[in-house]
Amino acid sequence: MQMQGYAYAINEDKYAGDIYWYNEDGTDASRSKFINTTNKPLTYYHNNGTVWKTYSYEKDVIDGIIKLYNNKGKEINRVVYKNVGGNFLWDYKHINNIRQN
Repeated sequence: MQMQGYAYAINEDKYAGDIYWYNEDGTDASRSKFINTTNKPLTYYHNNGTVWKTYSYEKDVIDGIIKLYNNKGKEINRVVYKNVGGNFLWDYKHINNIRQN
């Protein structure tokens, strides 16, 4: 995989959410963050095709639960974001200290 992320259908040069670029060996090369004006949930994937993480949006910002999964598809943790006056309040929860592999 060379990159993963979301682009707008009406302008493929405009991105939404996080964009990840990878080196030829699959390691991370870079990451960029963009506003998601679609306010649709975004899903990102591990190289093996299983879900890596999901983000929820409201009013162009992350709002709700971000879920993270290991490469076997098991949820390993979650972060709850709430937009309050432009600042985010964090409620970080580890789920049973599940290992990522």
